[in-house]
Amino acid sequence: MVLAHGGENGTVSLIRKGLVTFGYMDAAENYQVLSILLPGRLAGDMDVLEPTPYRIIVQTLKPIELLTISRDEWLRHLRGSVETMETYTRLANRCHQSVMDGMIANYTRPLEQRLRTLILSLITEHYAVKPSDWNPCPVTLSVTDLAQIVSASRSWVSRTLSAWIEEGMARKDGRLLFFRGELFRDLIDERG
Repeated sequence: MVLAHGGENGTVSLIRKGLVTFGYMDAAENYQVLSILLPGRLAGDMDVLEPTPYRIIVQTLKPIELLTISRDEWLRHLRGSVETMETYTRLANRCHQSVMDGMIANYTRPLEQRLRTLILSLITEHYAVKPSDWNPCPVTLSVTDLAQIVSASRSWVSRTLSAWIEEGMARKDGRLLFFRGELFRDLIDERG
């Protein structure tokens, strides 16, 4: 499902359940994901600040539950107090930094490192990684979803996850995936 966002008729949605991506169509008409938005995040919050619609596509990956308000209502609340605007600005800056990290990972790193970075980000969004233990990925994504997010083929993601399982670096329990902290050691060291 593609969400209406940006421009004077745009809306702002709080994601209560599910996942939202935003990205663009490349020259070959393939959807390229720039970032994912998890439950508890806002979609369209920055877009509606500009009356001209953006060319960014905002779509859902999973069944979704949203709380949505109009652009006018959003702006009224933002303009309601300096404290509200300052809080929003801090959160928007944090979101922007996260998007930049995601784009750098997707456009400059080898495929396996992209997938590990995505999984590490999903885990650390919810809790600290246990470096020498199993870490459940709190967000269940299909192989197709993972492939779309890291700009890879579905078969490559499937082969990579299977190889990690064979190496003892990952395991499945139903739809839940668990990953050994050792799989992320270099990425954790890189983050400092």
